[in-house]
Amino acid sequence: MKWDLLRDGSIQLLPSDIILTRGHSPYSYGIRFFTRSRKEPKSVVNHSTIIEREVLQKDYVIIDISSTVYRHSLYDYDDGKTGVIILRDITLSKKERKKIRNKAREYLGRGYSPLKVAGQMIDGILGKITGKNHTWFTRKLSFDWLIICSYVVAKAYAITGRLFGVEAGVADPDDILDFAVRHLGKTHSYIFYTDNMIKHLKV
Repeated sequence: MKWDLLRDGSIQLLPSDIILTRGHSPYSYGIRFFTRSRKEPKSVVNHSTIIEREVLQKDYVIIDISSTVYRHSLYDYDDGKTGVIILRDITLSKKERKKIRNKAREYLGRGYSPLKVAGQMIDGILGKITGKNHTWFTRKLSFDWLIICSYVVAKAYAITGRLFGVEAGVADPDDILDFAVRHLGKTHSYIFYTDNMIKHLKV
């Protein structure tokens, strides 16, 4: 799909739609590598964020994280390299979307936690050794002052009782995608995906 479909309004996004990305840096590759256990298919995505609101000229403000949780334009991901998937929970009411968005806003300004990433990496290594999904270290580091991208999304969704097949505090971006894929057409749908993601998706 082309970004023009979003810019011209052919595809319209809603608050709390989820953006998942596949980066091209060594760090992005490392996250995908360590969030995959031995018996799992290769991880497709390594980052997650959420739509906050629509603004003028079909632009969208998203709640994202770099060194801190902050706002910026969705179209910053239109760089010709980053793979993007946008998911929608089709069961959400308008009121629930606002609750999720408002919860995500509570994390604005909080700092990114390399410590939690390290915990995920250790769990990932154990998963590769045992072939099981390990989350012990990630669970022990599940605090609101230890923030990573998927923590913001999963905790925001949990405010409405919606999880992604795992505890909200341990969900990673690939957990979110895997859950959506298992429930395509039932509770979740793809709203948008870039052309460089097609070969990685069940479409």
